[in-house]
Amino acid sequence: MSILGKLNLAETLMRNGWVSHSINVLNELDVTQLSELEIERRLSIFKFSETASANLSTTDYPISIFGDRILSSLHFRELPDRELKKQAFKQGVDYIDIETSSQCNRKCHYCTNSTLDRISDNKFLDVSVLENILKELAEIDYDKELHFVGYNEPLMHRESIVNVVRIASKILPNAKIVIFTNGDYLDYDYLNELIDAGVDRLNISVHLAPGAAYNSEEIIDRIFKLSTKLRVTPVLKQFVKKREIYFSLLGSAIELEIFQRDYSNVGHDRGGLLDVQIKKTRTAACTSPLKQFIVGYTGTILPCCALVGDDPRHNTCIVGDAFKESIFDIYAGKKYIEWRKGLANLKPKEGACKYCNAECDTPDNTDPNRYQIIDFALSKMGA
Repeated sequence: MSILGKLNLAETLMRNGWVSHSINVLNELDVTQLSELEIERRLSIFKFSETASANLSTTDYPISIFGDRILSSLHFRELPDRELKKQAFKQGVDYIDIETSSQCNRKCHYCTNSTLDRISDNKFLDVSVLENILKELAEIDYDKELHFVGYNEPLMHRESIVNVVRIASKILPNAKIVIFTNGDYLDYDYLNELIDAGVDRLNISVHLAPGAAYNSEEIIDRIFKLSTKLRVTPVLKQFVKKREIYFSLLGSAIELEIFQRDYSNVGHDRGGLLDVQIKKTRTAACTSPLKQFIVGYTGTILPCCALVGDDPRHNTCIVGDAFKESIFDIYAGKKYIEWRKGLANLKPKEGACKYCNAECDTPDNTDPNRYQIIDFALSKMGA
């Protein structure tokens, strides 16, 4: 089929509601073979599609699709009103990370806590700030994942985390509440208290003694011991030698996942805070500033979970302050926009992202056709 034929087919499919089929046809096109007019026609198919525009403003159009997330023109320009900002947030954000406290009971060598003191003292995220964030999310009927995670151990302070989960599940009844934990404080009663509060899933990472080398046998042994304590059955999902061990734990009322990775092989430098064995300048794109919204315990907002809000070396990476600003103003703000622009390409990266290897080999971040189209769209916007 000719290029014109594929464009006509894609437009017909899109206008009749067959969005995914239309996108498949458009993705088959080799952008290097398209004229400027043909690329504009490709964008106009999105722009004038009633289906794709159902949740978009009349002045907005999709640029690219990442699963159920839309990268649109709203993500690259300053927006005049709150409704458009809320729309941009809802289109792009896939999950929200909230760091409820500062303290962690471990100092793993592959974590930035190895360079900071997060053991001696604890500070909680202000509950009023948390509630304000959740209430704003309720304005858009937020129904995606809400993670309680960070460079802390969320289960270290039992009364606090249970209270936080209860608040979140009440304000956002349709959100999926997930806690990331090292499992050190977890037992059968604690698990059931979290379930009763409203947790939907626990992601448990198994850690060895400080400085200990990756040892799959010891990791599996720890997984089975914790499974016994929680009265669940471990089922192996993935085992890659010297890379990753991943189990599901069956028999609970919620999802339980437990894993560990060999961070000497698959870890990265956490925004330049850690030394890693292999340093290769990143050219892959990154969708983190589109899909992630990271809230630190101090209320600082970051565009990526690899960054640390209370480390002075990452001060320039902070994009907002939840104590002072709406989450929608922050997400649609100039600093966040600059992060998205800076990473929506296949050029060498700089700063905290220079040596990051997270998701650097996924199609979402490496497809040249996708990023030629994004680059063209941004040039047309003057972005």
